[in-house]
Amino acid sequence: MTQAIYWFRRDCRLEDNLLFFKAIEECQSLLPVYIDNTQYHHSTQWGFVRQGDHAKAFKRQLLLELRQQLESRGSLLWLAEGEPTTLLISWCRALNIYHIYTESIAAEEEEQEIKLLESAGISVHSLCQSTMLDRELIKPVSTYFPMSFTRFRQKIEALGLRFTEVSEANLKDLRVPLAWHKSEWASRQMYHNLEYTLDKRTSLPLIDGQWITHRRGIEEYLTQDYINNQHIAHYKATRNQLQGPYYSSKWSVWLAHGIISARQLMSIVEHYEKTKGANESTYWLWFELLWRDYFRHLFYQRTCCLFRYQGLATQDELAPVFNPEHFAAWSQGNTGIDLIDAAMRELNTTGYLSNRLRQVVASYWIYHYGGDWRAGAAWFESQLIDYDVYSNYGNWLYIAGKGTDPRGGREFNVEKQIAHYDAEGLYRRTWL
Repeated sequence: MTQAIYWFRRDCRLEDNLLFFKAIEECQSLLPVYIDNTQYHHSTQWGFVRQGDHAKAFKRQLLLELRQQLESRGSLLWLAEGEPTTLLISWCRALNIYHIYTESIAAEEEEQEIKLLESAGISVHSLCQSTMLDRELIKPVSTYFPMSFTRFRQKIEALGLRFTEVSEANLKDLRVPLAWHKSEWASRQMYHNLEYTLDKRTSLPLIDGQWITHRRGIEEYLTQDYINNQHIAHYKATRNQLQGPYYSSKWSVWLAHGIISARQLMSIVEHYEKTKGANESTYWLWFELLWRDYFRHLFYQRTCCLFRYQGLATQDELAPVFNPEHFAAWSQGNTGIDLIDAAMRELNTTGYLSNRLRQVVASYWIYHYGGDWRAGAAWFESQLIDYDVYSNYGNWLYIAGKGTDPRGGREFNVEKQIAHYDAEGLYRRTWL
């Protein structure tokens, strides 16, 4: 085909981006674009915006670096804010383009966007490429969804599946018409008026006081710091700790935006295993990435059910009445329970929270306040830098007992969590 648009969504990388490779092979000219959906700036039914400043500031940094990578190959990156389908259709008509390449995302809004583009006469080429294991590989397993994660893992291991190999395709120079370079979209900056100060108490790894948002920087951090200093060897033992840059991998931040793929990360782990030896921790890193895959495949099978209050339950269930005062106390860290308050203040201040505390505060909202789990999930979406629709909603369904967990919901005893994970009060003193 002559020319096409590549629409980056949650796959903001050039390496190991199979759909991007396909696009540059099939097109004479390719226009890369990224669109900030302004619907995310509007208030939710719960009374707050869907996308907060943490994610905006992080994306501003990573998009600048993605643009630089593209420009080094003779290409560009159009940045825009607006309603994605409206902008894409207008660009296609103005530039006489009939093809768009974009990552497949199994969520209601994203699927509706594809339908609108196709109804406008545009051919959409998509591919699910955010998983560790390709969908084709797990077809013998995915036929029987929904199932528990344990059953899913057992089937994957019985098939001897670990991860899909990283694509080694070379990125050649990209061909972009001069007129596209001269467009106002080619020089726009995203969120240029956003004032943001990165709180140095964050548990996310930093280089020179900044987030790591470039694949090369990620690989340097992993190999020279996280792996070289043997933090990887202790992951299983430390993963439930509450603060610090090394207690867990922090991969979720990079994976959520597609800066690096799950396949690339597992390739790094495999190299470590071959040189230093496999252990419980390297297995557990694969185990956690498989959880991530599990939620993705679950959404591909049952998208229509997973945003309802009753989740996968077959019978309708009346959602609890939303109590704004309770939600304000929980979301702003004013419950009077110091661990809950410290955790919510860390989340709101840094855009990050340990997995252990995400479960604890979710449980508190659902079981202490009797809150609608979807309101809590929406608050996480608004605040988290590593927001991922599949993992976020999948985990909230899990805690609420409305997903595939055969044991039902998970209510956490806050006092036991304090005794086990913050007996000396160090975490709480950091945030209160």
